[in-house]
Amino acid sequence: MTHARASLNAFTLVEMLVAVFVIAILVTVVVGVSGHVVRRSAVEHTRSSMEVISAAIDAYHRVTSSYPAEPAEVSVPLPGWGKRDWQAYMRGKRLYDCLMGVSRTQKILQTLPRDAFKSPRGGNTTFADGFGKYVDYLSSKGPKGTPLLLSAGLDGDFDRQEDNIRSDDL
Repeated sequence: MTHARASLNAFTLVEMLVAVFVIAILVTVVVGVSGHVVRRSAVEHTRSSMEVISAAIDAYHRVTSSYPAEPAEVSVPLPGWGKRDWQAYMRGKRLYDCLMGVSRTQKILQTLPRDAFKSPRGGNTTFADGFGKYVDYLSSKGPKGTPLLLSAGLDGDFDRQEDNIRSDDL
């Protein structure tokens, strides 16, 4: 009689498998949703950073009557760098240096979060997107020849434009 009573309080194998299956479904949903939320957050971070940088570029233009120039020449990439990432780094570095040289634009850039800036090991500071990649600066590729900021997006590839984030799309 005690043996029968003990089995009434125990879980069956089927009940255990159902519980594990339900937990697996919940974990799958949570992981899928959190990945989407993280990507969406990085996109929004990139857009808001680009808005602040664009405001600093406009302030620079009002003070100097010109937009920050791109480097006259982008040198050969250092070992370990892809050509396109090196170009983005060099142009973004030049933009950062120009904007930090004007007190009005410095104040605007101080509103950016710390992770909107990136300094490679041994390198100089430039701008980063929400994915931790370099933001490229093209001084006259935007609408009507205005400056353009460009993020390579989630895939980190400037050439694949499906997920690139552009300041002229804000």
